[in-house]
Amino acid sequence: MSNNQVIMILESLPNELLFHCFDYLNAFDIFHSFDRLNSRLNKLIRSIQLHISLKNIKKSIFDQFCTKIILNPEIKNQFISLHLPDRNKCVQSKVFTSLFSLNEFPNLETLQLIPSKKYRQIFTAYDFPTIELVDVSFSKLQTLSLISLNYSFINTNKTFSIVNLTIAQCPLFKLYEFLKSTPMLKYLHIQHMSHGFSNHNYKHLKYRI
Repeated sequence: MSNNQVIMILESLPNELLFHCFDYLNAFDIFHSFDRLNSRLNKLIRSIQLHISLKNIKKSIFDQFCTKIILNPEIKNQFISLHLPDRNKCVQSKVFTSLFSLNEFPNLETLQLIPSKKYRQIFTAYDFPTIELVDVSFSKLQTLSLISLNYSFINTNKTFSIVNLTIAQCPLFKLYEFLKSTPMLKYLHIQHMSHGFSNHNYKHLKYRI
């Protein structure tokens, strides 16, 4: 089947079906495959919600899309999901976070800062580039995955709308402090928890987990 035939088939599909298909694709693949094919697809891919994963992305496609974001900053408003693998295994994570700050993506609903595969080891904070989360707007964020909770993140007066929280490792006293800021939390997964040292009373903590 030729490229022209593929485009003709896509053109025959209603917008609703195309939206549904795009929802299963990484933003890198969407823009690499459909951008500039025709005016209809150009308009569609700039009106959808985007899921971004930097896992297994070719450098050429990564560079091309980052350039497109820089030249068209309104694309940042389309991001609702962002997965950044650890920098030791994904150079693009380090490059991406050097180019863009997380507070440039105001509509994020899911933020994943740890590998998506099942944990086979205890990760440390050094496995991931330092990202300052305290200045990020979490008004729409519902799902958050972190390697650990840092002090700047938990020592804030903000209230978060997080519903689903995953942490690779976390001292109990840090979790206690963070739960004060997450009244909507329903699902919590912690791979490794240490007791740490604190004089806090945790007797009500079990009702939040």
